Amino acid sequence: MKFLILSTQYGAWCELEYGSCVAREIAEILKELGHHVRIVMKPKPEDANKAINEFAPDVVWFVGHGNTFITTLERLTHWIVDKTHCGGREDKNLNILKGKIANALSCLTAACLGKILTKYYGCNYYLGYEKEFWFLWCGCAGPDGFGCACGRWNPLPGAVRDFVNRFAVICMHESNLYFLVGLALGFTPEQAHGYSLKRFDQWIKYWENFKFKTGVERYVAALTLRLLKIDRDIQRLCKNGEYVKPEEPPTDPPEITEYAAVQVLSEPSGANIYVNGELQGTTPITLKLKAGEYTIRCELSGYKPVERKIRVKEARTYIIKFVLKEEEISPVKMMAIPLTLVGLGCIMAMLKRLSR
Repeated sequence: MKFLILSTQYGAWCELEYGSCVAREIAEILKELGHHVRIVMKPKPEDANKAINEFAPDVVWFVGHGNTFITTLERLTHWIVDKTHCGGREDKNLNILKGKIANALSCLTAACLGKILTKYYGCNYYLGYEKEFWFLWCGCAGPDGFGCACGRWNPLPGAVRDFVNRFAVICMHESNLYFLVGLALGFTPEQAHGYSLKRFDQWIKYWENFKFKTGVERYVAALTLRLLKIDRDIQRLCKNGEYVKPEEPPTDPPEITEYAAVQVLSEPSGANIYVNGELQGTTPITLKLKAGEYTIRCELSGYKPVERKIRVKEARTYIIKFVLKEEEISPVKMMAIPLTLVGLGCIMAMLKRLSR
């Protein structure tokens, strides 16, 4: 599949960077799973339209401010607007998502716009929110280019651990973006929606069982949990002008851990996975690894073993997939089969003679 990510940074401030920086990380998972990905930075409507027309993506992800009739891109510029059915001031770019699956991290657009785009303007599926989307926001990037988006800078040093800050900032956005991961794994849009909701559920469980060390961490966890529950309940998948129910995905998302969580998949499944030479289990498997470089080897009887080196960071999620190829049977091995049968026939004949 081909995925287009419209990586918007500025709304009124840099609040749109929060979802976009998570999307850029998810893009690495999509690439790892063998898909084509294009990222457009700070897109204006004309940039988005050009990328869609040239790249011809199957899936388009974007973040912007929205309403029931509109979604915006960089600097609050109007991108898709519906006047005829949803009450906007004009009709604009309504056909741009024709034949696409859209994943919109924008408030209110699933309430009307998503339904209209899928009913009248050829959008295949539209995942969005029917009410206001909530998330933790703690300012723009500093002069060094690092800010609170994606938890790259801790605004409360000493009171909150870095990985806690990161998890609190990214989890609402990441849960939405697991819709893309589900599609990349070959799920139907309905299953991918279920996969996204399962990620919400994993984060909710994580924060419900979170062991805080300071009073500030306690309040961060409580607030994060509250926002996750709000966002989970307002996510909707539109098709043919209606909301469609999520379906159970074939697999669950990787486990959430403050270590690096590396989910290893193989095709076919059931392969042995070795990390730096030590057997860890069989696929599918999620590994908990400290930051560093590792060699992961995948072995399955009858298939060529495959290995690769990966470098991981703590508090990050990775998904890697091995596609195994059957071992070629050499001519010597092929000859061994009939020769063995011939030899067995000779032995049987000798035994008959001796028994007479």
